[in-house]
Amino acid sequence: MSRLHLSGVIVLLLSLFFSLPFSLYAAEPKLQIYNFGHLLEKFSITPTPIPTVGPPIRPKQVPNTDGSKAHKYIEVDISQQKLYLFEHGILKRSYSVSTGLEYPTPTGTFYIYNKNPNAYSSIYHVWMAYWLGFYLDPHLKASIGIHELPYWYVSGVKKFRPRDFIGSPHTGGCIALDIGKAQEVYMFADIGTPVYIFN
Repeated sequence: MSRLHLSGVIVLLLSLFFSLPFSLYAAEPKLQIYNFGHLLEKFSITPTPIPTVGPPIRPKQVPNTDGSKAHKYIEVDISQQKLYLFEHGILKRSYSVSTGLEYPTPTGTFYIYNKNPNAYSSIYHVWMAYWLGFYLDPHLKASIGIHELPYWYVSGVKKFRPRDFIGSPHTGGCIALDIGKAQEVYMFADIGTPVYIFN
């Protein structure tokens, strides 16, 4: 076969090759369609609803004041169940507390008017260590103060109110601190120290 004849055959073959449909030399992928209808009849998927009821999400707990109310003072926020200590314009400490449930903790501006390392309640018949009295309630005819979780004795055994009461209202109007924390607040406060209580 001559060169001319061979080149003509190649040109002819190439022209035939490129004129054929693409599917002859590059097969198109076939899509396979699956029917899951029979599975959906047997199994049903129910989305889990997002709960809309539950404990409220509290914003970050911060004091109501900035330390400028007095040289040294105590702030209590009933809605947060928190007590804050301020001195020289600086927040020194914060504590979880338990405020009034049986009787409301009063709100407003008060002053520490008495201190007692271990006071006794004749209403509840309990001892209240590290007592700081700030309000004489005219309806109760009794003092309301800041103190450690109350305790009493049963057959010579010392019993405390449950520690898990701290962080939620459970008192008769006083502001109760956890065991060991009340002593710190007691040491901080003097007679005349202001107490600012917010709802």
